[in-house]
Amino acid sequence: MSDTAGGSAQDRDASRSAPRLSVIIPCYNSAATLGEQLAALAGQATRYPWEVVIADNGSRDDTVAIATGFRDRLPSLCIVDAAARRGAAYARNTGARAARGTALLFCDADDVMGEGYLESMGSALDRHQFVACRYDFQKLNSSWLAAARGGVGQGQEQGLAGGYCHPTLPYAGAGGLGIAKSVHDAVNGFDMTLKAMAGQEDTDYCIRVQLAGTPLVFVPDAVMHVRFRDTVTAVFNQAWAWAESGTHVQRRYAPEVASTSFVRSAYDLGRHLAWKLIRVRSKADIAQWIWLAGWCGGLLSARRTPERPCE
Repeated sequence: MSDTAGGSAQDRDASRSAPRLSVIIPCYNSAATLGEQLAALAGQATRYPWEVVIADNGSRDDTVAIATGFRDRLPSLCIVDAAARRGAAYARNTGARAARGTALLFCDADDVMGEGYLESMGSALDRHQFVACRYDFQKLNSSWLAAARGGVGQGQEQGLAGGYCHPTLPYAGAGGLGIAKSVHDAVNGFDMTLKAMAGQEDTDYCIRVQLAGTPLVFVPDAVMHVRFRDTVTAVFNQAWAWAESGTHVQRRYAPEVASTSFVRSAYDLGRHLAWKLIRVRSKADIAQWIWLAGWCGGLLSARRTPERPCE
């Protein structure tokens, strides 16, 4: 029997087996936490066909071995090599290119999705083309250093963040985003053109998608449990990177906010740090001061350094 205009039997079978959702997890030396995220995925119940795409960014630990060990529990798991260029933005884009689903769910290897996450995000993506989950910061953070950051500039617990990098448009963390693959492809994915944007490429991504005409919708029923850094060095370095990259995003979309001079910024931030330091009374205060010190350092570094294209 010849094939009809609708395509061959093989093509139709492939179409039926294609997933609706592609869960994309960028990884770099994530052996300590990836298993917990994959176990949470293995326990998901949803009506939507789905797959998991691990985009390995050149891990040197047991990340790939741990992922491979879940093939029996996650039969649609795919591991792709994303080592050609360092950075989560490149890994996410590589994973998205390999994805077979019509909708992409970006997750992080050090977080843990809550029960019913795939069902809630899939349902939301039936109605909208760009969505963000709700973050929970309590479950995975028990150390005083990590837990104290819950009240320091964190968002997405009650709704979308906004007002810092763009005057009107909201944004969300990449570890809890869902988007139609066609929309992701239309904006060319996450931007990799600026070295300094590592850490806030998700904010830039959210803004670009909305400027292209697709609104971002909050999905409170979908919960992602987020893990904070829990060493002094890691907290300080992350705060620095986020502030530095956030300033470069501001230069793109809210230049008037990012136009404060270096000298004026240094004076104001120095005064604020000193004021906070003399009021330290607890470990939580110390943790918040460490985060603030890193944030101030990142702001000053960005104001001193112009944007540079990636080499």
